Amino acid sequence: MRFDEKTRALNACSFAVMTVFSSGISMYAMARLIQVLHVFDGLFHALGWAPEGIFTFSIVLSGVIVLAYIFLGGLTSAIYNEVLQFFLIIAGFLPLVLIGLRNVGGWAGLQGFSAGPIHARVEGVAHASTNPMGIEIIGLGMGLGFVLGSGYWCTDFLVIQTAMASKNMESARRVPLIAAVPKMLFPFLVILPGLIAIGLPTPHTTTVVRR
Repeated sequence: MRFDEKTRALNACSFAVMTVFSSGISMYAMARLIQVLHVFDGLFHALGWAPEGIFTFSIVLSGVIVLAYIFLGGLTSAIYNEVLQFFLIIAGFLPLVLIGLRNVGGWAGLQGFSAGPIHARVEGVAHASTNPMGIEIIGLGMGLGFVLGSGYWCTDFLVIQTAMASKNMESARRVPLIAAVPKMLFPFLVILPGLIAIGLPTPHTTTVVRR
């Protein structure tokens, strides 16, 4: 109630569009994972349902669960859910990082391996045609520093939800600053496994040809 109708309408529309895309991708990935792991195969077999419906069933079930706790708990339930997800993400990524670092010989081993390949990826960023990733310095700076950076640090829906639920404007302004502290952990938890994957030996190489 602190903001006028135009601000609430703009926020609602932009978040609705963003949620359709981001949540749609997350729900699709989750349904594909459940389908591959055969989580509901026993249930569908017992009920006599066709196994082809597991994908749709997984998406509908996740949507119903999310709608239920949002309607029952409102904004507070969404905020607490995101806090719980934060600790679940940490619990999932941290063992992966620690085990991977041990397998590549620790931090020193990772630094020794990554110096060559990663340095080669950064070379030639003045032009997209001379960089192996196809990225030039302006696109890299504007894309990561301006677009994705602002979205990650300031306009994430968890940050906005918490700011809107704050008791006053001063508390709302502190939300991005306080949220930045735990958010600084995520780049290490996400980027390090990728660097470790480059450093780990691959005993077998399989070529898959799709027709």
